[in-house]
Amino acid sequence: MSGSTFRLADRYRRGVARRQLLRLATGSGVALVASGLLAACRGAPSSSARPPGAGSAPSAQSTPIASTGQAQAATTATSQPRRGGTLRVAFPDSAKILDPALMTLNEEYNLTLAVYNNLVRIDPQLHVQPELATSWQSSDDLKTWTFKLREGVKFHHGKVFGADDVVFTFQRLLDPKTGSPARTTLSYVDGVEKTDDSTVVFHLKDASADLPTTLGFAQGRIVPSDRSADQIAKEPSGTGPFKFKELVIGDHATLVRNESYWQPGLPYVDAVRHVTMPEQASREAALSGGLIDVIWQLNPEEVQTLQADPNVQVLQVTSGGYQPIVMRSDKPPFNDNRLRLAMKYVVDRSQMQQAVLVGQGALGNDQPIPPINPLYTDQGIRKQDIEKARQLLKEAGYADGITLTLYTTAGRPGLVEQAVAFREMAAPAGIHINIEKVPNDVYWSDYWLKKDLLISNWNFRPTADETLSIAYHSQAKWNEGHWKSPKMDELIQAARAERDTTRRKQLYAQAARLLTDEGPVVVAFFRPMITAIRRSVHGFQAHPATWADVRSTWLES
Repeated sequence: MSGSTFRLADRYRRGVARRQLLRLATGSGVALVASGLLAACRGAPSSSARPPGAGSAPSAQSTPIASTGQAQAATTATSQPRRGGTLRVAFPDSAKILDPALMTLNEEYNLTLAVYNNLVRIDPQLHVQPELATSWQSSDDLKTWTFKLREGVKFHHGKVFGADDVVFTFQRLLDPKTGSPARTTLSYVDGVEKTDDSTVVFHLKDASADLPTTLGFAQGRIVPSDRSADQIAKEPSGTGPFKFKELVIGDHATLVRNESYWQPGLPYVDAVRHVTMPEQASREAALSGGLIDVIWQLNPEEVQTLQADPNVQVLQVTSGGYQPIVMRSDKPPFNDNRLRLAMKYVVDRSQMQQAVLVGQGALGNDQPIPPINPLYTDQGIRKQDIEKARQLLKEAGYADGITLTLYTTAGRPGLVEQAVAFREMAAPAGIHINIEKVPNDVYWSDYWLKKDLLISNWNFRPTADETLSIAYHSQAKWNEGHWKSPKMDELIQAARAERDTTRRKQLYAQAARLLTDEGPVVVAFFRPMITAIRRSVHGFQAHPATWADVRSTWLES
């Protein structure tokens, strides 16, 4: 062990501060892959990217961390919203794909959230709100859902919104030729029918109580039926509060106010500028210096620094986002569940939560349904057991230990810190981890879904059905662990169709246990969503699903 690696391990075991841990990681055996690629590949579109990073949805509370802050950065009783100005929001990466059916990056979700509308909107309290649909109702068997559509709405290029656009949107998502990752999420949808210009009917193969909530997901943005695939990809035209102006990949995206937006008086700002800032320190300095107005997502370690700035407010909301350690289970060595279990037994979950989240969030037990979801069942937390891990390694044929390469990126909060923590925890069991850190703009396209061992990043989904079907169903496009379990497929389908809440919760508990015992992921914790704003920003809320909905945001002069 090198001197720097020894110091890292020693300080880690003594509870080194998270920022120090990250600094040490850069000089103690964490390999930086393709360090020159960050600039070289900015202009190259991503063919495969990160998971999205959407039935009963629980409430989530947005809470200021700063003791001098309000419950959230909203309009106060003594101040009225003002129009004008450009809202500048910093993201670590750049949007690349503009077609809602195909997008995969958080940056893309947030850009299209401003340009388009869904049939429904999931608000920050995780309630389903009408958007392009004004009302909906189901048949008794939950296999037919009828949606009444909002009238008098126009797309940015002038087309009147109607039922044809909804049918067109979902036919595209369901068409295998489109290649949308949403196809698995909507696999139970048999078809969408127009009954008149303001009414559509969803016909389902399997019953679903979650359909309205599911339709608030990122790929469910309603696109116009008179546009070609090429136009949708290059010239986005939605019904949303902002019109697309330009995208300079690796630098910025600019959106301008839709003067004809259907919600009276909204939006308030003249423009929104998404600024690409990969470096954490640069984002902090830009916010404190007034060069940007919002940091979309913070590392927990940034809180203390920004909290001390009187011009900045830090907001935190309970969420169910998670960042699993993913093992590719369709080939050696992780096709042996004994090795996968050994990887799970080496983790001290409380210690990892402290190292990555400074103790915030909630502990996980290797399944992705979070405590914030009412269908979650507490099955206890697996305790670290190094001797058990050693025995499993021996049974799997690795009595002398095993050396593995773990891929990660600094492009999402906590992924590098988690890799370092896992390396230190695994070593005593004979699992030796080499860490390779990859630039974010190539990580999700060139490494995710391809490498044998990596750390991933998932946004919170308000439904347990989408949480499982998008990544753990055998046919899921984003089945990052390449894990195919007929039993899991059966449980997903059965839970989706179950009308009795108690029975449904039992089915999800079985699915959770299956993942805990056999699944391809280590889920040690669920993270909160933390964002930061200038105090001149009003009406902005942290969202559990990491969405930056800025239609009601306004700026002081």
